Amino acid sequence: MAPIHNLVDLHTHILPGIDDGSKDVNQSIRMLKMAALNGTKKIICTPHYYPRKIENEREHVIEALSLLREAIKLEDLDIELYAGSEIHVKSDTLNLIKENRLQTLNNTKYVLIEFPFIKEYLTVDPAEMIYNFTVEGYVPIVAHPERYTYVQSNPNLVFDWVKEGALMQINSNSLFSRNKSLTKVANQLLQAGLVHFIASDSHDESHRPPKLKEAYNHISTKYSETLANQLLSENGENVINNKPIQKGDYTQVKNKKRFFLF
Repeated sequence: MAPIHNLVDLHTHILPGIDDGSKDVNQSIRMLKMAALNGTKKIICTPHYYPRKIENEREHVIEALSLLREAIKLEDLDIELYAGSEIHVKSDTLNLIKENRLQTLNNTKYVLIEFPFIKEYLTVDPAEMIYNFTVEGYVPIVAHPERYTYVQSNPNLVFDWVKEGALMQINSNSLFSRNKSLTKVANQLLQAGLVHFIASDSHDESHRPPKLKEAYNHISTKYSETLANQLLSENGENVINNKPIQKGDYTQVKNKKRFFLF
């Protein structure tokens, strides 16, 4: 098996008590220990910002991160934590970011965003919002597009979003999910070159744990060690350091033709 490089997890809900992730500091410590054992060296903490539901603005994120950093000093954990957020996109999202009220990933031009899982709940056009982000100098990273039902129905929506300037992050557990729609579209996007990050989207130690090693090994075996390093280490490092990310070649997802015998 390929050697595991220093893994970077850029989508986690590991800050204690501020969203639907870790409930308290003790759980956060357990999650961090699990991540470290799996080869993760750097974690961006991305609690939800969901208007009128979970409104973790920048100051709140920084405060929670500071508390967790203090707590892990006694644990001798070889892991670095950075500020971020997972921002549910509405029409005023970009203005809130420009006003410095919402947290980008480690205060860089990279912004982790999500859209509703169901098309009927969309209040904005994703492609238009992605374009607006890029015009203002931001690079939107779309969280777990494989979970959106309208992407499962039409994976080439992701091709359009990447063409507009977005990057894509899929969840590590989507590669092994019992939900065949998730695994199918996740692999379709990988094969088309439309994935730029794999992250845990961890919320706890069991249902969605902060484990990346299995995903790294899977990508190394099924695709290449080079791709595994890009998706789980190098691109994350570039985000943290506000460096550009090369998209490489990408194509539309090819639908397999079905043949019927009469």
